[in-house]
Amino acid sequence: MHEMSIAQSIINLAVEEAGRAGLMRVAQVRLKVGRMSGVVPDSLAFCWELMTREGPVQGAELVMEEIPIQALCRDCGRRFPVEDFVFLCPSCGSGRTEIIAGRELTLSAITGE
Repeated sequence: MHEMSIAQSIINLAVEEAGRAGLMRVAQVRLKVGRMSGVVPDSLAFCWELMTREGPVQGAELVMEEIPIQALCRDCGRRFPVEDFVFLCPSCGSGRTEIIAGRELTLSAITGE
């Protein structure tokens, strides 16, 4: 389960950023998680809960925003949402597409006191 190491990395980054901002305690961490990021949100939430029972992020809430997959057709230029991992352009049927969103794993905000 690589979500455990991801949770630890997020905690480390949150503590570092909180220190720079002069926060004594991290209350909430917000993430953007792309559907193709390779992260299972439920597993990450489970690991987060285990790892925030004590320490500098004790009790911190993890809020995840799922980013849907978006693609760009290289033939006709249309941007489109990808449904069910079908990467064919709905306008021209081309399979020459580029993923432009959905791979993110981004720490978007930290709040605290």
